[in-house]
Amino acid sequence: VADMTPGVHPEASVGEPTGVSASAVSDTEISVAFTAVSSNDVIVVFDTDNTFTAPSGDAPSLGDSFAGGNVIYVGQVSPFAHTGLTANTQYYYSVFSVNETDYSSTVAADATTQVAGLINSEDFNDTAGDADDWFNETVSGDDPWNLNGTYNVIVVDGGVTAGTTDDHYLISPELDLSSTTGVTITFDYAGSYDANTSLENLQLVYSTGYTGDASTTTWLPLTFDFTNITTDEADVTIPGDLVSSGQVDISSVDSQSAVRLAFRYISPDGTIETSEQWVIDNIIVQGTPATDPLATYLA
Repeated sequence: VADMTPGVHPEASVGEPTGVSASAVSDTEISVAFTAVSSNDVIVVFDTDNTFTAPSGDAPSLGDSFAGGNVIYVGQVSPFAHTGLTANTQYYYSVFSVNETDYSSTVAADATTQVAGLINSEDFNDTAGDADDWFNETVSGDDPWNLNGTYNVIVVDGGVTAGTTDDHYLISPELDLSSTTGVTITFDYAGSYDANTSLENLQLVYSTGYTGDASTTTWLPLTFDFTNITTDEADVTIPGDLVSSGQVDISSVDSQSAVRLAFRYISPDGTIETSEQWVIDNIIVQGTPATDPLATYLA
């Protein structure tokens, strides 16, 4: 006797979609791509907690609650634009084919929307050294900013090589902020070896006239107090010691072009008494467009 119960059959009579992927387009949009199989419609459901169930029962309509999520697409045209989303939020997708009341196995995908007003981000996961990466530039000394590939963070410690004056910059790519206001920077950080509490090794600075040489560039200070540091004579524990800076107001760079941000590390003699260790990760620069692009277009 044939089993007439709709649902996912053991013999997988309906082929699952191929090439399923999800990628963030902006802070409010994710693109979901797929290739339909055997002219069967594809159903896309989403949620934000990844608690899907196997599809079964009558085929759903757009907007229905189904298979543990909400139906946002039924059809064969790819990609599908999932819009109206919340910034910096992870969305999960379950994608499957349907033929009347029979369903394929599900294919999972997920993506996180971009940070609102994102200008630049650096998580130090890319070791290739691309043009949009933050980079070290040494003015003096032997202990520059170095990538820790185990934890994907950037570290500087002037006490590694004693007897040298260390002056090293961790510099951003060039940022065009000419149409941006309310600029902020956020980063994770931690420090140790703070033997001389009156000496500050780390500064947040910027320039609008980077010459290609940090030593001949005019750098201006940005206000931030690097307080997350211990006097322990031990390396920073990664990631446990790192804390977020919170959004640091750097609006002094608003509406300026060719901006370079930098973390400047200075150690006068490379001894453990005068050389802090610092770890930086997850840099995010964001702001607000100074004008509404649509309003400008319609003007």
